Amino acid sequence: MPNTSPALDTPELVRYIYDSASRTAVCRVFPVAAASKGRRGEELAELLLMAKAGAVAFSDDGDCIASSGLMSLVLKTVRQTGLAFMQHCQDPALTRGSAMHAGEIAVRLGLLGWPRVAEELIVERTSASTGASEPATTCSTFRAPSRWRSCGARGPRGSRSAPKRRPTTCS
Repeated sequence: MPNTSPALDTPELVRYIYDSASRTAVCRVFPVAAASKGRRGEELAELLLMAKAGAVAFSDDGDCIASSGLMSLVLKTVRQTGLAFMQHCQDPALTRGSAMHAGEIAVRLGLLGWPRVAEELIVERTSASTGASEPATTCSTFRAPSRWRSCGARGPRGSRSAPKRRPTTCS
């Protein structure tokens, strides 16, 4: 995943990963490149060139591409590569300063929680942009999978990772 320092956001860095892995790795390495420069969600990275350099997918994992305009451009460009885009489904405007999902446990612990809609809005937006269920890096709310399934009925299915949080902490 590209949540490294520096972010894996140029074709030169993708090639560097392959070159380094060929010399030192004891396993196969498949680089997932950043969709935006520096994973800042502000400017499109060189997706077409990184695909030619060997990136196997794209993601700003750890950060959501919050801009709908950039997200649309990312999805359009990724579609040209035939590779996958994996979205980090967490609207930063709704989760800034939060420690966990909003709900009973967050209240009991005195922690600021993020609402489940913060994830579900990004799932909906990404799916609506593609007409299909795009892969996502996390699935932590009860309703997000059903939103993916309803979108998957309109197109190809994506893949998701398991929840990082226990379902009992979800509201």
